[in-house]
Amino acid sequence: MLLSVKGLDVKLYNTKRRDVTWETCTLRAWLNSEFFETAFSASEKGQIVLSTVENPDNKEYGTEGGNTTQDYVYLLSLDEVARYFNIDPYSEKDKDVLSEALICLPTQTAVDNGAFIVTQEYVDKYQSEYSYPLKLGACFWWFRSPGRGQLSATDVSFVGYVSDSGGPSKQRVYVYGRSSASGCKTRFRGAASSDSP
Repeated sequence: MLLSVKGLDVKLYNTKRRDVTWETCTLRAWLNSEFFETAFSASEKGQIVLSTVENPDNKEYGTEGGNTTQDYVYLLSLDEVARYFNIDPYSEKDKDVLSEALICLPTQTAVDNGAFIVTQEYVDKYQSEYSYPLKLGACFWWFRSPGRGQLSATDVSFVGYVSDSGGPSKQRVYVYGRSSASGCKTRFRGAASSDSP
């Protein structure tokens, strides 16, 4: 598995406000076409395995996750975040936990394309409203899991808060890509990211 440590680009989960699943959202289409074609060399693409991706329902709200998909690149699900980051967004204990491990910094490409980031001006204006220090440069990032309904997808805020209810699918947040690779040692690069994630 290859997991980017940075937010790679700014993309809507879906370009139209309508009911979607991971299978039907425009972000999935972009990741597995334009992004896949430009972010990896021919040699790297040859090492990336087409993965069977299960899309579990949102356990809190019962929102259907949709059909299993075949993807080269995909976003984490809520269940995978629980597994890889040791945080269960469905448990009462972890529900309101902010995790520094989930705070994401964007690439310069994402910033250039309009990513919201925590700036010094933002910290100066809003730090008093938070009981923990804000991290300069932090951004939001998507999961592929559905939110409270099919109009929303789950995400992580710039403070590391997992929203299992999700934000509107029209919200601008940032790709935190994952691909399944066999022995692939490369990082996401090229047109999608001019700096090392």
